[in-house]
Amino acid sequence: MEKKKYDYYLYTVMAVTAVILFFMMLHAQPSGTDWYRVGFRDRSPSGFLGLLGQQYQNVDGKVLGNLFSYLLMVPEWLRDLVKALFILGTIFVIWGMSKRKDTMSFLAVFLFFTAFSIPLLSQVLFWNTGFFYQVFPVYFFLIYFLWMKMGQGDPERKREIPLAVFFFFLGMASCLFAETLTLVFLPLSFVFLVYEKRGTGKISIEAICWSVGTVIGTIILFSSPATSLEGLTVFANETGVASDNFIEYYHNFRAASPFTNLSVFVVILIGIISRYRKNYTKLDLPMAVIAGCFFLYALLTKVVPLEFFQLNSIYRGSDSSMMKLDFIVHAAFCLYLMIYGFHGIENGENRRTWFLVLSGIFINFMINLFIHSPLAKDYYLMMIFFMILAVLSFDEDMFGKKQFNRYLIAVGSALLILILARRAVPMIENENQYNVNLLCIKNTMDKGGLEIQVKNYPHPEFIVDPDNRRMMNGFYYNEPGDLIIKTEE
Repeated sequence: MEKKKYDYYLYTVMAVTAVILFFMMLHAQPSGTDWYRVGFRDRSPSGFLGLLGQQYQNVDGKVLGNLFSYLLMVPEWLRDLVKALFILGTIFVIWGMSKRKDTMSFLAVFLFFTAFSIPLLSQVLFWNTGFFYQVFPVYFFLIYFLWMKMGQGDPERKREIPLAVFFFFLGMASCLFAETLTLVFLPLSFVFLVYEKRGTGKISIEAICWSVGTVIGTIILFSSPATSLEGLTVFANETGVASDNFIEYYHNFRAASPFTNLSVFVVILIGIISRYRKNYTKLDLPMAVIAGCFFLYALLTKVVPLEFFQLNSIYRGSDSSMMKLDFIVHAAFCLYLMIYGFHGIENGENRRTWFLVLSGIFINFMINLFIHSPLAKDYYLMMIFFMILAVLSFDEDMFGKKQFNRYLIAVGSALLILILARRAVPMIENENQYNVNLLCIKNTMDKGGLEIQVKNYPHPEFIVDPDNRRMMNGFYYNEPGDLIIKTEE
């Protein structure tokens, strides 16, 4: 009977999570390049095919990223439903990689998502075009990761040709959304071959097909006349603007760093406390103290009113010594994760998965270090997901006592409600202003007006590109620009 009660909790949390995600997506307004998609009018099959050909020749090789961002941008309810389902699916896949599939572990994964920093949250989840470019391929990759992890230690697992074909196309598809993710997936596909070889003693046809698919997808992406490796400006080749590059790189990295997500450190501390209750070792106490210091540092970055710690502005003029200190702290945290992993993860399947996760973090970090353009906060998304997997791998056996688990569910739920409330209020206020602007535009167009002035968003930090003049690409009579939309100063 007790087990059924916990299942009831779990299913209830899942249902509530789905509703919350759909609500959040409904209150995310189009912004920036979204308006080009909203204003695209020839939504016939031939119109989309012609658009994809034009984009491939003149813009970039992100075939599937462009397709889904144009195809699913309207109607709004469908776009928001698809986004909510893909976020929920990503949460389910990450949750499926943990051994304890209970309510608390599900809440922990959802907490990681809701606790993203505002700049990362706005670029990855709220900006519709960025969502299609980033979350879709990450979801495809995590499906493959889950399948590989489930097969570790099982050399007799049945190999199926249809599944191999599926992974071939999935691997190829994952490389047709964003250049930086493609450059992460390509080397990781070969790391996966080593991962499977060490775990099962052989390499499956499914793993080979995934790797071949990523190679072909990479070739298709960079064969676009508008996209090439030369088009991605290499940081090391920049001359005369090294400091500007560093500041931009640091700004984006800091916005996506684990220190902006306090739940990372909360889960680590809970894991240490849980292990202390079950099997205390001499290293647990100093590891807990160090984790507490990292948590205090992360908390400090949120409460100290220094320009250095403000994530919504470029750090030009900031104290470079503070930047160096912050990099040292991040490097120390990475070293801490490695030591913690060796200490807390037993040799075998979990240790191999741990090495794979570390490889993903390192590859994503190095790709973003050397590629200066394009460079944005959302390009660290894969590293954040690997960080989530790393932290969750510490705590697979953390909730051993039912009473302890109940307390954690209560605390986790309260923390989740607090975070969602802080996110919801500015989102709703932005939504209200967005609806007012839409009504003004509609009334002006009904009267045949040629110019209109709209108001700015009250919380522009939740909008990737809050410049409302971009709306001219979404609302026009015959061609973009024939209706002038100005923004109040």
